[in-house]
Amino acid sequence: MVCRDAKTHKAAPVNPLKLSTPEDKQLFALGETHKDHRRVRTSVSLDRLPPTSLEAEELHSLFLQYGNFGTGVGKSENEPFVGPDGLRRVWMGDTRLEKCMMMFPQERNVHQKVFGGYLMRLAYELGFANAELFTGCHVLFVSLDCISFAKPVPIGSILRLSSHILHTTSSEQFPGLIHVGVQANVVDVATGKEQTTNDFRFTWCTDHNIPLTRKVVPKTYKEAMQWLEGRRALELGAEIRTIRYAAGAPGIRGTDSTKAPKN
Repeated sequence: MVCRDAKTHKAAPVNPLKLSTPEDKQLFALGETHKDHRRVRTSVSLDRLPPTSLEAEELHSLFLQYGNFGTGVGKSENEPFVGPDGLRRVWMGDTRLEKCMMMFPQERNVHQKVFGGYLMRLAYELGFANAELFTGCHVLFVSLDCISFAKPVPIGSILRLSSHILHTTSSEQFPGLIHVGVQANVVDVATGKEQTTNDFRFTWCTDHNIPLTRKVVPKTYKEAMQWLEGRRALELGAEIRTIRYAAGAPGIRGTDSTKAPKN
């Protein structure tokens, strides 16, 4: 949430919170930790800095294991590729799922633009459907890892939502983790030009402790950067859940393991 002046539409001061109980102080400190994590993540984003040497090494290892088209003599590009870990390779580009729709006035906010919560719901539904199609089983919501509102969505515009599976992994706590990115673009009907208005990142896990049978693999350099960003998001999410569980924050389900995901 942000605080804006109703008349000038500029930033307005936020009333400070009174921390009167130990629980209040604990939750406030947790919020500060979340803010620091987001700030650090933004400063080292792959849009600004190249991947680390360790990440480059991991990408190269992924290429050696999954980059080749065939699995041996007589195998073709169209046949399933199963890696050394027993997971079937799926190119990231093949996980694309889209939704295109008109923005009607009943979803407008007080500024006569499309309500942000409605956009979040559309992105959530598309990401959920993509995660289920990828895993072939029911999935459970784990976290909303990132959300950005770059531009407002006008009433009457055509919105194109596109989603990709950006990263898949497992941990002792979650046998199957699926990180999904959803991008919202406004399409100019006359020119066909698109402008990105929103970017959403979600994480789901497989239900009933079902392990993953497929692994998403990047094919281009851009996809490789998205794969790394998804990996970072999963690691950050695991770290934050560990902090919340250690702090005993309300609403956190206890577990015998909150370690970061393994690749």
